[in-house]
Amino acid sequence: MNTNDVIIAPASSAGTGAISVFRISGKNLKELLSGLLPLEDTEPRRIRKFLLKDLSGRIIDEITFIRYVAPASYTGEDMVEIFSHGGTANTRRILEFFASRGLRIAEPGEFTFRALLNGKLSLTKAESIDKICKSENIAELDSALEGYTGKTDEEFEDLYRRFTDLYGDIIAEAEFSEDETDISRFRVRIEELAKRVEELVNTYERLSMLYEGADIVIAGKTNVGKSSLFNRLVGEERSIVTEIEGTTRDVVDKKVYFGNIALRFADTAGLRESGDVVELLGQKKTHEEIKKAALILYMTDVEKTLDEADKRIISEYRDRIILVVNKIDLSESFILEGYDRVFYISAKYDRGTEDLKRGIRDYILSLADLNSKSVLFSRRQYNLFVNIRTALLKALKIIDERGVLDIIISELSEAKRSFESLTGNSMDEDIYSGIFSRFCIGK
Repeated sequence: MNTNDVIIAPASSAGTGAISVFRISGKNLKELLSGLLPLEDTEPRRIRKFLLKDLSGRIIDEITFIRYVAPASYTGEDMVEIFSHGGTANTRRILEFFASRGLRIAEPGEFTFRALLNGKLSLTKAESIDKICKSENIAELDSALEGYTGKTDEEFEDLYRRFTDLYGDIIAEAEFSEDETDISRFRVRIEELAKRVEELVNTYERLSMLYEGADIVIAGKTNVGKSSLFNRLVGEERSIVTEIEGTTRDVVDKKVYFGNIALRFADTAGLRESGDVVELLGQKKTHEEIKKAALILYMTDVEKTLDEADKRIISEYRDRIILVVNKIDLSESFILEGYDRVFYISAKYDRGTEDLKRGIRDYILSLADLNSKSVLFSRRQYNLFVNIRTALLKALKIIDERGVLDIIISELSEAKRSFESLTGNSMDEDIYSGIFSRFCIGK
């Protein structure tokens, strides 16, 4: 990103709407907008109505705009926010008009990136802004707001301070101590840090399904009604349903919401012996989906018995399985003995599916503590804390095995790098491009 350019972007959603909002920011903003907007005659932070015209005097739109003077703006630079009539054509024309006068269309997240560079917000707060804009449920939004209000920064800074104090003491011990060091005296401090990091990681994991959505796979033998159930659960005819066995050859998936819980349902290839290469590839994908799923809806029907292959899968994944018996319209009295969490349905006639939906929702909610809030609100933060936890636990193991101080320092150096990436103290271009490239245009 060239931070010397004056940039412009729509800050409102594209398409039909009452108002379009544009942001303009840059160091030479007044010079570029001279003759286009009466900035010199406009008091900062006061809204002004203006008839925007092109260079030939043709009216483009009646707008209102606000002028901000650096550093008292979102980006820390001179800024203008324009409010025009909405609509795709009008938005495009205004954007093209300003671009023709030398303003560059902003890249995703570039306004927030400039705010970060100019000290207007921290990396954590920048990430929280993106998360607030993209949150799909209240739990996710609440955690992002913790980041925006500074509570996450406070936690990160406290942990980082405690870590750097510890790290500095260990480095000093290695460099200046003339006697053999008793490394066990650092154990309590490392253990306390590791315990808090573990708490943060565990809380995020409990809530991550609510943030990111839980993967639920529908599996079982061929022709037991997996695709019919999938279509019922996602509310549309997404999977092909026929009487022919082995119709589904690949994974078909769709994200839906049960209340405010995001769920990704996956319809998979039926499990059976086959010599068909394509079908076998589909079954391989089925097993991959089963392994990573938060919940498995393992299906059978009243006409089929569970064979040894079914029982092996049910036994291996018992804690993550709900058994679904389909086609109860053919046998009202059918009971599957010896299993917990069994639901009886008729996917064809939509019987029992509402009870099954409640069972799915209750199971997913049982995995998350809805009364807790996660300090971590992004997968990037979580991954960094996992790295920190790993390094701290390795350091504790070295102490327990009476290892040498240099090896502990090596492990803690890994934690230090993760802390610096977490707080933004490490100005790694890949970190910033990875974060801000996911932002909306205009943010």
